[in-house]
Amino acid sequence: MDAPTKYFFGLEKKRGQSKLLHCLRSASGQELRGPGEILKRVVEFHSQLYTIKLQGAAPGTQQFCQMLPQVPEREQAGLERVLSLKELSAALDTMGIGKAPA
Repeated sequence: MDAPTKYFFGLEKKRGQSKLLHCLRSASGQELRGPGEILKRVVEFHSQLYTIKLQGAAPGTQQFCQMLPQVPEREQAGLERVLSLKELSAALDTMGIGKAPA
């Protein structure tokens, strides 16, 4: 086996550098070069990309939503609370290997 050399370390460094974003354009066209600026723009871009924009309710949407089962208000508070470790453990124990909870 060959010993690690400066040459091979240089190749790995070069390969690592090729996987980085060195520059990105903002929504206004400005070049962003700092890692913090780039990360902020990436998060902003994907947040906008996956935002749902409803242009108006389709006919029958309200009627359809009214037919869906509703959780009673007295039970909603119980569903919003933090899960205890005991409850989480019990739920995980009901799972089969490679299966989702029932």
